[in-house]
Amino acid sequence: MAPHRTSCCGCRSIPDLTEFKTPVDVLGKIGLSYINMRGAFLVFTSETKRTLGRRLANYIVENKLGVVTETDYRKCGSANVRVFMWAVDMTAWKAWLVENNFYPTPGMKVRVNEEFTSYYGRQFEGVSGTISSVSSDAGHITFVSEEGRTYTAYLNQFDLI
Repeated sequence: MAPHRTSCCGCRSIPDLTEFKTPVDVLGKIGLSYINMRGAFLVFTSETKRTLGRRLANYIVENKLGVVTETDYRKCGSANVRVFMWAVDMTAWKAWLVENNFYPTPGMKVRVNEEFTSYYGRQFEGVSGTISSVSSDAGHITFVSEEGRTYTAYLNQFDLI
C-alpha cells in the first residue's frame, strides 16, 4: 500500500490504518513506497475507539523516526477523530526498514503485486523470484524469477515474501 498524495508534494497521508494490525506492520508496509516518494510529512488519523493511531505515534517517537504532532479530538459524524502529523526522519526510517527486514537486499525473495501487474499486464500476476540487485537510490530492484527471467520493479511494485 502506498501513501496517498495530497495537493502538496511534501505531505502524504496513510489512507486507512484499519488495514494494519501493529505500528511495525504500518511502517514496514508503507515504508518502501513512501521513501521512493520522498515527502517530508505523513498524516494519519485515529478515532477514540481505535488505538492504532496513538500506538503508531508513540512507536515513531520511541524509535526516533521523527517528530509527531497531534490535534485534539474533533467530532466527525458519529466519531471523534484526532489527526497526527509525522515529520519523517528519512535516514532513521530507512535504517529501521533495513534492521527490520523490510528493505530489499540481494538474496531476498519477492513477489510482484497489483501495482506491477496493473502497469505491465495480468500475465505477470503471481511472478516471484530472488532479488539480484537494488539500485543505488533504492528506487527499483532487479530480480530473477523462478523460471529464470529477469525483471525490474519499482519499490511499490513488489512485496517481500
